[in-house]
Amino acid sequence: MKATNEATTAEAKSVPKTKRDPHLSKDGKWRSFPKVPNLLQYVIAAIYYARCKVSGKPVRASLETDVFSVAKLRLPDKLKELRKPKAEVGTFADGRLQFERQTKCDHTLAELSKA
Repeated sequence: MKATNEATTAEAKSVPKTKRDPHLSKDGKWRSFPKVPNLLQYVIAAIYYARCKVSGKPVRASLETDVFSVAKLRLPDKLKELRKPKAEVGTFADGRLQFERQTKCDHTLAELSKA
């Protein structure tokens, strides 16, 4: 049988348990927003991140802001960028030919820049 100490039970009752934010991760570093899916906030630095899965792997990318309204505006563009398929890897010669085609068709470059 355990003997209870009155002092320890009184101390335990007087310490209030703090409730954590329901949208905070278990370690307390990441906050999610249920009304804005794929948006996270790193609580320590107050920076917002986009979160999605690419090829079955979870990926987080910074939205480079600490303002909620700006993060909501940048989120769709960042998700498109993350989900966009990677460029195909080819030889240097293929890359050179593609670069030359792109520079020939680019009307913003001066004629001397295209040579």
